[in-house]
Amino acid sequence: MVKTDDGVKKLLVKSHKDFTAKISKLRHKDEFGIKIIIDNDKGRSKLSNNSEIRKLKSGISNTSQGTAYFLKMKMDEAIKIEKLKQIDKMSGQIHRHLTELSDDSCLLKTDLSQVILNAAYLVSKEDREEFNAAISKLKSKYKDEGLVIHESGPWAPYSFC
Repeated sequence: MVKTDDGVKKLLVKSHKDFTAKISKLRHKDEFGIKIIIDNDKGRSKLSNNSEIRKLKSGISNTSQGTAYFLKMKMDEAIKIEKLKQIDKMSGQIHRHLTELSDDSCLLKTDLSQVILNAAYLVSKEDREEFNAAISKLKSKYKDEGLVIHESGPWAPYSFC
């Protein structure tokens, strides 16, 4: 921490290159925030296409009550694992796509388990319309998968300072 005017001057002289590079990087750019929330009830029916899950499901009806109970537990675990794989794949695809359309991106912390992606994207003012159009397309594409995409911005690019 700088305590005097002289200390501020020294800091500015010492860090001049870094500050001007950072200002150049951020000039004429805005930050957009994206949060993707999973609706756990949607998209579950699509998981039944998985061969392991189909096999377990058919085995449940052909077995005793005790065996069926354990097969159901195994099927629930298989569904959970498959759902996590799909969520990871979809959030990765979305993040990669938006990163390609932005000048920079960063992943942010999230406190809620339903939030599968919390990220900030640095977008030039001239690319803003293309970026927003991409978000609209992604919302439509992933809606039936149970993903709800929330956007915010434009903001000052605080996440990139």
